[in-house]
Amino acid sequence: MPNDVVIFDTISSALETTRGDMMLGDNPSASLWEQHGKFFGDKQFLNTYRGAQNLTLRRIRNLIARGAYAIVLAHEMEGRDPMTEIGKMAVPLVNPAMVDDLIAACSDVFRLRLLTSPVYDGERIAIPAGKRVLYLRRTDEYTAKFHVDPDRVNPDTIPSGIIEPTMTRLVETLNKIPRCVCIYGNPGAGKTTLAASIVQVVAPNTVPKRTTHKQKTEKAS
Repeated sequence: MPNDVVIFDTISSALETTRGDMMLGDNPSASLWEQHGKFFGDKQFLNTYRGAQNLTLRRIRNLIARGAYAIVLAHEMEGRDPMTEIGKMAVPLVNPAMVDDLIAACSDVFRLRLLTSPVYDGERIAIPAGKRVLYLRRTDEYTAKFHVDPDRVNPDTIPSGIIEPTMTRLVETLNKIPRCVCIYGNPGAGKTTLAASIVQVVAPNTVPKRTTHKQKTEKAS
């Protein structure tokens, strides 16, 4: 539905599920051990990886085409520079061959970090340890990108990062709600919490609902 929010948390989990379904099928009663050989030495092994990659990216593009907001969360890894293909930098943790396609599919790509040591500006502490920073601009150490309407926002005014970010602050900074944003970083950086805060922007009067195990059991009975 238009303006729905879909969070891929994390995209590597979506890829693993898709690969498993492609190799083993989705029959819950099937014996996994009888088919375990499909994970090892199968001639279609690489095709399965490419297939899962293409299907997952297609899901994301279809959601965007239908007017939904997609937030793709990923851990980070050291990979080749997506722009120059020279050197190493922090990139989203997906299949190496998928990094370029994921970045291309997303309108915005940001790195979220929980600082374990302070950031200095000369001898002055600019950002103390323990703060979360959402990095918006690419450097030699990590990949990032943003897209803004130059008629509404001067790209040169976009800061390098947002300290203690929320989706509300991100939207105010970019003067837009990102239609498809990838947020990557190490576990514990706060990616899920940041992604969930988009509800405050898209549907501020909505009260999130959670279904407990007890409610599910009562409903089933």
